[in-house]
Amino acid sequence: MPRLDGSHLDAGQRERRRILQADEVAYLYPARARIPGRTGLVIGEHDLPDVVLEVDHTTDVRRGKLRLYAAWGFPEVWVEVPDITSPSRPAGRVPGLTIHRLDTGRYRTVAASVAFPGWRAAEIHVALNEPARSDATERALERVAGALGTRDGTGPEDTPWLRRQRAEGGREERDAVLRAILTGRGMADLEPVLAESDAARLPLPVALDAVQHCRDAADLRARLARSDRPGAA
Repeated sequence: MPRLDGSHLDAGQRERRRILQADEVAYLYPARARIPGRTGLVIGEHDLPDVVLEVDHTTDVRRGKLRLYAAWGFPEVWVEVPDITSPSRPAGRVPGLTIHRLDTGRYRTVAASVAFPGWRAAEIHVALNEPARSDATERALERVAGALGTRDGTGPEDTPWLRRQRAEGGREERDAVLRAILTGRGMADLEPVLAESDAARLPLPVALDAVQHCRDAADLRARLARSDRPGAA
Protein backbone atom coordinates (compact mmCIF):
# COMPACT_ATOMS: atom_id res chain seq x y z
CA MET A 1 0.00 0.00 0.00
CA PRO A 2 1.47 3.36 -0.98
CA ARG A 3 2.22 5.98 1.62
CA LEU A 4 0.03 9.08 1.67
CA ASP A 5 1.59 12.51 1.93
CA GLY A 6 -1.30 14.76 1.06
CA SER A 7 -0.91 18.29 -0.24
CA HIS A 8 -3.01 20.96 -1.89
CA LEU A 9 -2.20 23.19 -4.84
CA ASP A 10 -3.23 26.72 -3.91
CA ALA A 11 -5.56 28.03 -6.64
CA GLY A 12 -3.98 31.49 -6.72
CA GLN A 13 -0.25 30.91 -6.36
CA ARG A 14 -0.16 27.22 -7.40
CA GLU A 15 2.02 26.55 -4.40
CA ARG A 16 2.08 23.12 -2.82
CA ARG A 17 1.02 23.13 0.82
CA ARG A 18 1.22 19.99 2.93
CA ILE A 19 -2.03 19.35 4.75
CA LEU A 20 -1.63 15.85 6.20
CA GLN A 21 0.36 12.66 6.28
CA ALA A 22 -1.20 9.25 6.86
CA ASP A 23 0.31 6.15 8.43
CA GLU A 24 -0.99 3.89 5.66
CA VAL A 25 -3.51 3.85 2.84
CA ALA A 26 -5.25 1.19 0.74
CA TYR A 27 -6.45 1.32 -2.86
CA LEU A 28 -8.78 -1.55 -3.70
CA TYR A 29 -8.23 -1.12 -7.45
CA PRO A 30 -4.71 0.29 -7.87
CA ALA A 31 -4.48 -0.71 -11.53
CA ARG A 32 -7.17 1.77 -12.50
CA ALA A 33 -6.53 4.49 -9.92
CA ARG A 34 -4.43 7.61 -10.24
CA ILE A 35 -2.04 6.76 -7.42
CA PRO A 36 0.44 9.35 -6.13
CA GLY A 37 4.15 8.83 -6.60
CA ARG A 38 7.01 9.62 -4.26
CA THR A 39 6.08 13.31 -4.17
CA GLY A 40 2.79 12.55 -2.42
CA LEU A 41 -0.92 12.82 -3.14
CA VAL A 42 -2.27 16.09 -4.52
CA ILE A 43 -5.96 16.80 -4.00
CA GLY A 44 -7.62 17.13 -7.39
CA GLU A 45 -4.82 15.37 -9.28
CA HIS A 46 -4.84 11.89 -7.70
CA ASP A 47 -7.60 9.51 -6.69
CA LEU A 48 -8.30 9.33 -2.97
CA PRO A 49 -7.54 5.97 -1.33
CA ASP A 50 -10.43 3.73 -0.36
CA VAL A 51 -9.12 3.53 3.20
CA VAL A 52 -6.77 5.65 5.28
CA LEU A 53 -5.24 4.06 8.39
CA GLU A 54 -4.12 6.23 11.29
CA VAL A 55 -2.36 4.63 14.25
CA ASP A 56 -2.66 6.62 17.45
CA HIS A 57 0.41 5.59 19.43
CA THR A 58 1.02 9.00 20.98
CA THR A 59 -1.52 11.22 19.21
CA ASP A 60 -5.25 11.70 18.83
CA VAL A 61 -6.21 12.29 15.18
CA ARG A 62 -9.69 13.35 16.26
CA ARG A 63 -8.26 16.70 17.36
CA GLY A 64 -7.81 18.10 13.89
CA LYS A 65 -6.51 15.57 11.41
CA LEU A 66 -9.85 13.81 11.07
CA ARG A 67 -11.51 17.13 10.26
CA LEU A 68 -9.04 17.66 7.40
CA TYR A 69 -9.74 14.21 6.01
CA ALA A 70 -13.45 15.01 5.99
CA ALA A 71 -12.91 18.41 4.37
CA TRP A 72 -11.02 16.84 1.47
CA GLY A 73 -13.49 13.98 1.02
CA PHE A 74 -11.58 10.86 2.12
CA PRO A 75 -14.33 8.21 2.18
CA GLU A 76 -13.16 5.96 5.02
CA VAL A 77 -10.65 6.40 7.83
CA TRP A 78 -9.58 3.71 10.29
CA VAL A 79 -8.19 4.98 13.59
CA GLU A 80 -6.27 2.28 15.44
CA VAL A 81 -5.20 2.52 19.08
CA PRO A 82 -2.78 -0.42 19.52
CA ASP A 83 -2.93 -2.93 22.35
CA ILE A 84 0.68 -2.11 23.26
CA THR A 85 0.56 1.25 24.97
CA SER A 86 3.18 3.98 25.42
CA PRO A 87 3.82 6.43 28.26
CA SER A 88 2.94 9.41 26.07
CA ARG A 89 -0.41 8.07 24.87
CA PRO A 90 -3.17 10.65 25.45
CA ALA A 91 -5.40 9.94 28.44
CA GLY A 92 -8.58 8.09 27.66
CA ARG A 93 -7.34 6.43 24.47
CA VAL A 94 -8.51 2.84 24.88
CA PRO A 95 -7.10 0.10 22.59
CA GLY A 96 -9.37 -0.62 19.64
CA LEU A 97 -10.14 0.38 16.08
CA THR A 98 -12.77 2.92 15.02
CA ILE A 99 -14.09 3.16 11.47
CA HIS A 100 -15.09 6.63 10.35
CA ARG A 101 -17.22 6.71 7.20
CA LEU A 102 -17.89 9.96 5.34
CA ASP A 103 -21.58 10.81 5.17
CA THR A 104 -22.74 14.14 3.69
CA GLY A 105 -19.46 15.84 4.50
CA ARG A 106 -19.09 14.51 8.04
CA TYR A 107 -17.76 11.29 9.50
CA ARG A 108 -19.97 8.89 11.35
CA THR A 109 -18.72 5.88 13.26
CA VAL A 110 -19.71 2.52 11.75
CA ALA A 111 -19.28 -0.99 13.07
CA ALA A 112 -17.92 -2.46 9.83
CA SER A 113 -15.97 -1.28 6.81
CA VAL A 114 -17.77 -0.36 3.61
CA ALA A 115 -14.62 -0.46 1.48
CA PHE A 116 -13.86 -3.99 2.75
CA PRO A 117 -17.49 -5.08 3.05
CA GLY A 118 -18.42 -6.65 6.36
CA TRP A 119 -14.95 -6.51 7.95
CA ARG A 120 -15.83 -5.47 11.48
CA ALA A 121 -13.82 -2.96 13.45
CA ALA A 122 -13.09 -5.47 16.22
CA GLU A 123 -11.80 -8.00 13.69
CA ILE A 124 -9.54 -5.43 12.03
CA HIS A 125 -8.12 -4.46 15.42
CA VAL A 126 -7.27 -8.09 16.18
CA ALA A 127 -5.66 -8.54 12.75
CA LEU A 128 -3.49 -5.45 13.21
CA ASN A 129 -2.27 -6.48 16.65
CA GLU A 130 -1.82 -10.25 16.54
CA PRO A 131 1.80 -11.45 16.11
CA ALA A 132 0.76 -14.10 13.56
CA ARG A 133 -2.40 -14.42 11.49
CA SER A 134 -4.97 -16.42 13.45
CA ASP A 135 -7.63 -18.79 12.16
CA ALA A 136 -10.27 -16.22 13.12
CA THR A 137 -8.58 -13.57 10.98
CA GLU A 138 -8.25 -16.01 8.09
CA ARG A 139 -11.98 -16.73 8.25
CA ALA A 140 -12.77 -13.01 8.39
CA LEU A 141 -10.58 -12.32 5.35
CA GLU A 142 -12.21 -15.17 3.43
CA ARG A 143 -15.62 -13.74 4.24
CA VAL A 144 -14.61 -10.25 3.13
CA ALA A 145 -13.03 -11.62 -0.05
CA GLY A 146 -16.26 -13.42 -0.85
CA ALA A 147 -18.24 -10.23 -0.32
CA LEU A 148 -15.86 -8.30 -2.58
CA GLY A 149 -16.18 -10.99 -5.25
CA THR A 150 -19.97 -10.83 -5.10
CA ARG A 151 -19.90 -7.05 -5.31
CA ASP A 152 -17.44 -6.95 -8.21
CA GLY A 153 -18.57 -10.05 -10.08
CA THR A 154 -15.30 -11.92 -9.57
CA GLY A 155 -14.40 -15.31 -8.14
CA PRO A 156 -11.41 -17.38 -7.03
CA GLU A 157 -10.20 -17.93 -10.58
CA ASP A 158 -9.67 -14.19 -10.94
CA THR A 159 -6.87 -14.44 -8.36
CA PRO A 160 -3.54 -15.07 -10.16
CA TRP A 161 -1.94 -16.70 -7.10
CA LEU A 162 -4.84 -19.17 -6.70
CA ARG A 163 -4.79 -20.00 -10.41
CA ARG A 164 -1.09 -20.85 -10.15
CA GLN A 165 -1.65 -22.96 -7.04
CA ARG A 166 -4.43 -24.94 -8.68
CA ALA A 167 -2.37 -25.44 -11.81
CA GLU A 168 0.56 -26.72 -9.76
CA GLY A 169 -1.76 -29.03 -7.83
CA GLY A 170 -3.12 -30.46 -11.08
CA ARG A 171 0.39 -31.04 -12.41
CA GLU A 172 1.35 -32.91 -9.25
CA GLU A 173 -1.70 -35.16 -9.48
CA ARG A 174 -1.01 -35.96 -13.14
CA ASP A 175 2.63 -36.70 -12.39
CA ALA A 176 1.58 -39.05 -9.58
CA VAL A 177 -0.70 -40.96 -11.99
CA LEU A 178 2.08 -41.32 -14.55
CA ARG A 179 4.53 -42.58 -11.92
CA ALA A 180 1.97 -45.06 -10.62
CA ILE A 181 1.54 -46.55 -14.11
CA LEU A 182 5.29 -47.04 -14.48
CA THR A 183 5.47 -48.63 -11.03
CA GLY A 184 2.61 -50.95 -11.91
CA ARG A 185 4.50 -52.05 -15.02
CA GLY A 186 7.61 -52.74 -12.97
CA MET A 187 9.39 -49.77 -14.53
CA ALA A 188 9.67 -47.42 -11.54
CA ASP A 189 13.30 -46.80 -12.48
CA LEU A 190 12.01 -44.74 -15.43
CA GLU A 191 10.42 -42.11 -13.17
CA PRO A 192 13.40 -39.72 -13.50
CA VAL A 193 12.63 -39.54 -17.22
CA LEU A 194 9.23 -38.04 -16.39
CA ALA A 195 10.79 -35.26 -14.34
CA GLU A 196 13.47 -34.70 -16.96
CA SER A 197 10.91 -34.22 -19.73
CA ASP A 198 8.31 -32.43 -17.57
CA ALA A 199 5.67 -34.89 -18.78
CA ALA A 200 2.99 -33.39 -16.54
CA ARG A 201 2.64 -30.41 -18.88
CA LEU A 202 1.91 -32.57 -21.92
CA PRO A 203 -1.66 -33.44 -22.99
CA LEU A 204 -2.78 -36.21 -20.64
CA PRO A 205 -3.74 -38.79 -23.34
CA VAL A 206 -0.30 -38.36 -24.94
CA ALA A 207 1.59 -38.75 -21.65
CA LEU A 208 -0.53 -41.77 -20.69
CA ASP A 209 0.17 -43.47 -24.01
CA ALA A 210 3.90 -42.91 -23.53
CA VAL A 211 4.10 -44.47 -20.05
CA GLN A 212 1.75 -47.32 -20.96
CA HIS A 213 3.61 -48.46 -24.08
CA CYS A 214 7.26 -47.50 -23.63
CA ARG A 215 9.83 -50.32 -23.66
CA ASP A 216 12.68 -48.67 -21.82
CA ALA A 217 14.09 -45.27 -20.79
CA ALA A 218 15.23 -44.39 -24.30
CA ASP A 219 11.86 -45.28 -25.77
CA LEU A 220 9.97 -43.32 -23.10
CA ARG A 221 12.20 -40.30 -23.65
CA ALA A 222 11.62 -40.52 -27.41
CA ARG A 223 7.84 -40.87 -27.05
CA LEU A 224 7.64 -37.86 -24.73
CA ALA A 225 9.89 -35.83 -27.01
CA ARG A 226 7.67 -36.60 -30.00
CA SER A 227 4.66 -35.57 -27.99
CA ASP A 228 6.27 -32.23 -27.20
CA ARG A 229 6.51 -31.21 -30.85
CA PRO A 230 4.04 -28.59 -32.15
CA GLY A 231 1.03 -30.26 -33.68
CA ALA A 232 1.75 -33.66 -32.11
CA ALA A 233 -1.30 -35.76 -31.45
